[in-house]
Amino acid sequence: MAKALNEGFSLFWRDTLSYDQRISKYEKIVSLSPDSHHLMSALYGSIGRYKSKEDIARIFNNFSVENKNSYYGNKIKEYLNMNFFENSTLPDWQTNKLEPIIQDTTKYNLVIFSASWCGPCHKQIPNLKKIHNDLQEKLNMTYVSIDEPETVEEWKKLMKREQIPWRSLLAKDDVKGLQNKYYIHSIPMAFLVFPNGKIQRLQLYEEKDRKLIYAITNLK
Repeated sequence: MAKALNEGFSLFWRDTLSYDQRISKYEKIVSLSPDSHHLMSALYGSIGRYKSKEDIARIFNNFSVENKNSYYGNKIKEYLNMNFFENSTLPDWQTNKLEPIIQDTTKYNLVIFSASWCGPCHKQIPNLKKIHNDLQEKLNMTYVSIDEPETVEEWKKLMKREQIPWRSLLAKDDVKGLQNKYYIHSIPMAFLVFPNGKIQRLQLYEEKDRKLIYAITNLK
């Protein structure tokens, strides 16, 4: 545990290593301590920091069979096997009327998890507005706010101040349950949901992921 903490396991510290070098480093740490429940817990708690399921699997595969069958090991296996979006019903930020996150399954849907207190989320708004303006005929966008009840009013102020044109839903009634359902351990986080229900997790601060949305939706 001490070694993992000292080396920033699964934390993606801003050091001189590249992303790929960090993945290799984390693989090695796990291979030296495959039975460590602390490492498994740390990997689960930082799922959102990884660029792909394949990168998570590279690290996960170095754990012992027993550890893979632990509580957090099974949670990671569930995440790695989650290929389709399981819809949820949440209240609209203005009307409080319950609506499904995905309303139109014939179109691509971009589901963005955000919050009023998340600075990096706010920085994405110009990019999101561009995506909306460019692709609104092919792509539905929906915000899911993970604000707790005490900060929901701040979220509403943000929606008005930024004049957000896409839908916004609130997870306020069961934030933790929704985070667990979609493995949202850090934000901003987004899912591109295909018309067939399949999902692709995206980091929209990455230019390549934003370009991927254009490439995928323009294929249809």
